[in-house]
Amino acid sequence: MDRDMSRASGGIRAVQVAHGRGGASGWSRRLPSLLLRATFAGCLAAGLALAPIAVGAQQARFDTSLVRTFTVAALVTAARTGDSLAGFRASNPATHQRLQGVISRLDRPEVMRLPLALVARPERVTGSTRQARVAFVARAERPANAPGLAEYDGPALDTLAMLMAQELPRALEPLVGEDSTDRLLEPLEAFNFARRGASIAMSLEKLRRYERKYGPGSPRLNGVEVLLNYGAQWLPGFRPNVEGWPGALEVVASYVPMYLTVVDGNGRAIAVAELGLRRYLWNKDFGNSLLKPAYLSLGLAVAGERDAALASPLSGGQRFGAFFGWGEAKIAWIGGSEKRLMFTRQMQLVPWVF
Repeated sequence: MDRDMSRASGGIRAVQVAHGRGGASGWSRRLPSLLLRATFAGCLAAGLALAPIAVGAQQARFDTSLVRTFTVAALVTAARTGDSLAGFRASNPATHQRLQGVISRLDRPEVMRLPLALVARPERVTGSTRQARVAFVARAERPANAPGLAEYDGPALDTLAMLMAQELPRALEPLVGEDSTDRLLEPLEAFNFARRGASIAMSLEKLRRYERKYGPGSPRLNGVEVLLNYGAQWLPGFRPNVEGWPGALEVVASYVPMYLTVVDGNGRAIAVAELGLRRYLWNKDFGNSLLKPAYLSLGLAVAGERDAALASPLSGGQRFGAFFGWGEAKIAWIGGSEKRLMFTRQMQLVPWVF
């Protein structure tokens, strides 16, 4: 028996040695393989452990395509359901009344059917600070969807979104869980996503308009025009409106030393004083060429008694007329005994002077 046990032990040791598991030399040969297997197993275990977290993160990400599918009805339904589940009628009567008041304001067929992506766009919201484009007034252009919002429906939507964001998550998550709350409030997330996009687009458009009026490509003003336009900032049309959009008008009070004309086949230069208005064109298609300029101007043109460059328009008997500017190109006509049709280009030869 002792010989059998000794033989068995010897056999085990022989197998261990044969497979590299017996003796110092076997362990030294197997160590790199064991380390590689241990590393692989650790990476696999970590990947399996983190997989649910990664999947959960992907599921929690908002599907932006929902913005195009949800309507005001979906937002109102989510608010009603959240109010009912949270039990605000008993636990928070003030919030319940505010929610129901706003919902009753919006609960009209012409409003409920509107897409959230449409009502989130500022130009579709009516009110005293909103103006329809000329094409809308002339019936030459129609909105993509018939606007069904009355004057106070826009603020009502803002109030509903604010109440839902402030009150519903903290009331519902302890009751139904975070995932169910997120699914219920998907219309709210869609509405806020659309509003963020519209807000960014509106801010960029404001910056574009300010650059057109005050940027490096705009006409240079002389000292008198600087003072007049600074004072005109308090007048409608010149000043920014309540929402920060720049006024489209600007005062023109300039001295043009050389308008060019032709008299009896000979070219002449005539000094002209201009007093009028410049109107900036906000259309994105304009501002890049002579045919589509960034601004136009119109006003009174005054020339002196004689045709001369760098002359005073106030000397002797004045000749009056009008000027019109299409971007940098300008044309003027003056009457009197010697009528003239003249042309020039918008420029400033001496900074702050003319």
